[in-house]
Amino acid sequence: MKNQFILLMLLVTSITVTNAQNIWTVNNQPSFNADFTNLQVAVDSASAGDIIMLHGSSTSYGSLVIRKRIVIIGPGYLLGQNDAPNTQANPLPASISNLTFDSDPSGDIDASGSLVTGLTITNVYSSAASQTPINYTVQRCYIEFTRPGSYVTALFKENLLYYSPDNSYATLDLDGINNTTFENNIIIRGNGEDIVHTNNQNTGTFKNNTFVSIGANDPEVLIEGDGMSFINNLFLGDTTITVINQYGIGSVQNNMSNTTTFEGIASNITDANADNLVIGWSNPEGLSLDNRFSTKANAPSIGAGLNGENIGAFTNTSPYILSGIPFVPNIYALDAPDFGTTGSGITVNIKAKANN
Repeated sequence: MKNQFILLMLLVTSITVTNAQNIWTVNNQPSFNADFTNLQVAVDSASAGDIIMLHGSSTSYGSLVIRKRIVIIGPGYLLGQNDAPNTQANPLPASISNLTFDSDPSGDIDASGSLVTGLTITNVYSSAASQTPINYTVQRCYIEFTRPGSYVTALFKENLLYYSPDNSYATLDLDGINNTTFENNIIIRGNGEDIVHTNNQNTGTFKNNTFVSIGANDPEVLIEGDGMSFINNLFLGDTTITVINQYGIGSVQNNMSNTTTFEGIASNITDANADNLVIGWSNPEGLSLDNRFSTKANAPSIGAGLNGENIGAFTNTSPYILSGIPFVPNIYALDAPDFGTTGSGITVNIKAKANN
């Protein structure tokens, strides 16, 4: 318990986020000294612009609906599976089931401007009672299934999206979205069928993502829409990439695949050797789910993107971060005794890292 308290206090006192009114702590573990035990109550009680520090727990925080501008910061994911400093001294994740970005029934306020980072999330949705686009950011989270929905102008960046059930749902179901951007994500489909589905009403951008199929049944990336752009993405596995041009695709260029799926589409690279692209394609032993797809030294994807940029999630100015460690300092090693005396106190040894 003392270790958890020291960890949380360092995060809270070190965080630097502008325009925040208050910083609140949430922990649903028994006997933990936090401001709230219930995440939904914490969000409902907070003022617009407040920061909520969500502590790792062995118990899910349940479903959450956000109807105001709020920042929620968790510890990251796959903690303990990646080497220091890409981990936490407390390896428990902060998990929620359904995350919904919404507007107030009055339509006067909504979740626009919100940021969630460092969380493990089952489903991400959005709904807008006022039918006014909600602009939010999901960054460095582990997400199972995403359907942003209509009336969304969102940014998904540096996330790990992994959907494994054997069914017809896609990891990303983008029916009706507009102006949503996916950058530097790892997007995986295990078993089942499809990785991404867009339709003829979609507009948005996929840039510098790594798409992976693991054991999927003829997985597909379906690209259509009157303004969908796919640029500098890396496709690994036996993935069928279908481009439907009748709706006026925005741009499909400088992507790379280890199959022939882009054959006949100019400026895309096919038949690349996956073992030359990422460090753990054929031999993932000892590697975490995300580190397996780190860019290999001297990979042909380096410099092969648009305007000489790199291809894939781990590249360029805002690369994917292992374990989704958020942009606050993290303590990745902590040694503290359980007891001390008033005379001698206690000696605490920590190792920490500042993050952007």
